Amino acid sequence: MASTEQERTPLQQKLDEFGQQLSKVISLICIAVWIINIGHFNDPIAVALAVAAIPEGLPAVITTCLALGTRRMAKKNAIVRSLPSVETLGCTSVICSDKTGTLTTNQMSVCRVRMLGMLHPIEVSSFRAHQRGNNNLQAITNSTDMTFVGCVGMLDPPRAEVAASIKLCRQAGIRVIMITGDNKGTAVAICRRVGIFGEDDDVSRMAYTGREFDDLSAATQREAVLTARCFARVKYHPSSFS
Repeated sequence: MASTEQERTPLQQKLDEFGQQLSKVISLICIAVWIINIGHFNDPIAVALAVAAIPEGLPAVITTCLALGTRRMAKKNAIVRSLPSVETLGCTSVICSDKTGTLTTNQMSVCRVRMLGMLHPIEVSSFRAHQRGNNNLQAITNSTDMTFVGCVGMLDPPRAEVAASIKLCRQAGIRVIMITGDNKGTAVAICRRVGIFGEDDDVSRMAYTGREFDDLSAATQREAVLTARCFARVKYHPSSFS
């Protein structure tokens, strides 16, 4: 990691291009001024021309603008580690996010209890609007003296603010991709709850497991990453997502 080269941001790349173009234009202007005033060209004029041609205030203006952007993001509880990241965020088109603890609360919660054929619903406000579809609950069975007593359905619920945040991302043209090590069914169910998938969306070409993705050809993989929104059963491997 220490030897990894830091990729230059789009703003830095544009500034490099602007600097190269500006240098060429300044050189042409200096040559033209020298030719026109060849008989009267002296050191004070050369120094004045050099000072006037160099945009020494540009770095300060850019730094000030980025600092103001950082300040506005800090008011939204965002932690900015470097100023160029403010500009990079403005150019973001895809956000890849983990599931557990990021999109969900990372706290298993009991949402259904079934005891001897009787259903005892537990009122949880965050689940009221999600009765349709596959809930993908983790079931825990209870028994006493080898006699079945009942089962408990548990779920790691989405964070309250996630659905609204993903909606804002979609309105801004940003595609949110969830990457998790959980099974595909659970991943798709969470994606539906938070708004990455719609309730009736066909996810056959938008959700893949790590094995399914590795089995695709290189050309198909390039097409898949342009439309995929969920990757499940993913683990680090040198050949994965290369």
